[in-house]
Amino acid sequence: MNDPKALDYESIKKHCERQSIESTRVIDKWLLDYNAGRDKSDRLFNKQLRLYKSYFSGLQPELINSMRAQFMYHCIFKHDGKIKNYLKQSEVKQLPESDFEYLKQLSKYPSQFVFSVIKEKPAPDFFVMADILTEEELLVYSPGISRTLKDRPNVLTWFTQLHFNGECYQSYGPNSYFLSLFPSDILYVTMYLTETDFSVSLDMLIQEDPFPFLSLCKFSELPVIIHEDDLICSCITEIDMSNKTLLKPLHNHFELQTKEGVTRYTHPEWSGFPHFARLYYDSSLKVLHLTTQTERSYKHFADILRKHNIQIGEFPNERFTPTAQLILNEMMDEDFASDSYEFLFEEDESFSPEQDEGLETVNSFLNDIIPMVNANKTIRLKALADQYDLSIEDARGIIKSLETSLGKKIKLK
Repeated sequence: MNDPKALDYESIKKHCERQSIESTRVIDKWLLDYNAGRDKSDRLFNKQLRLYKSYFSGLQPELINSMRAQFMYHCIFKHDGKIKNYLKQSEVKQLPESDFEYLKQLSKYPSQFVFSVIKEKPAPDFFVMADILTEEELLVYSPGISRTLKDRPNVLTWFTQLHFNGECYQSYGPNSYFLSLFPSDILYVTMYLTETDFSVSLDMLIQEDPFPFLSLCKFSELPVIIHEDDLICSCITEIDMSNKTLLKPLHNHFELQTKEGVTRYTHPEWSGFPHFARLYYDSSLKVLHLTTQTERSYKHFADILRKHNIQIGEFPNERFTPTAQLILNEMMDEDFASDSYEFLFEEDESFSPEQDEGLETVNSFLNDIIPMVNANKTIRLKALADQYDLSIEDARGIIKSLETSLGKKIKLK
């Protein structure tokens, strides 16, 4: 990408505005209908919509219609899409020459759905956006993103359909956003939803079937969960421990309990909310497993391990927020528990396994609150807190996190 500071944004904006007028006339008012009659991409969208109906329930019909048009647009202009064939058809060739040339120009660049973060805003309605999967930086013109940011200034990540217009990228259709999905969450969720790993192009799989990712709109308003200064997120690392003697010095730092060949290392200061930090040594696999719910506790435990010559990376092997975990639990219909060993110790009264149950309660609480916030209703906080067996202090903390994510005050009673 060229240096954003050296560009003539007024000239590029005029070009984008001309492209938008062409798009409305040629694509919205003609080509989508032509596609529906010839290849029935609208019916494919409706079929997929039925499969994912629980994720789209409650959306306004206007938004569903916009998403249908967006999906059809992608079927036409994606890599190996319908447009190359359409340009050979007599009905398309009979369009006014300027319209035909417009479609021919668009056909040179594939449409793409992109997970991204905003790196820079070099001019009004222009954004330098970094593709999370490819790390490519894209200059995007999108008044729609500007409008969203007015109401949602704390958006973390975006899922948008982009098409290069010869000078920059323009977004087409709704711009999906997420208040609590970090780039690491996107990588984690994408890997599971495409049922693959990083040995293949995750980006390519999204272009082939973007629908599961369009359905993530259900989770757009879930806020980042913060307890005081700690972001709640699962941090998980496994370490080869063929040399078991390195574990002996840990006995001076932690309380130990062994069940079924697994030894758990805990510390009273870090074992409860919000950290839920544990070490497990699995003697059958000769693996040391570290799992925490905050980055601060991960760093603390990692420092202890390094002090005793146990090598561990600065960053966890896996890092994901409760929102990413909720998405996978619902969409994969599996239990993506961040702690795979604690079930062995659940009957131990000295250590309460509150982690998963607590996060489920918070997510259920949020799922009740968010529709009321979107409808600008006043929330009876104490009654709702009592319903979910939350203290009024914890409920207010969740509300504060939600206000921070949404960038607005919530009405309470």
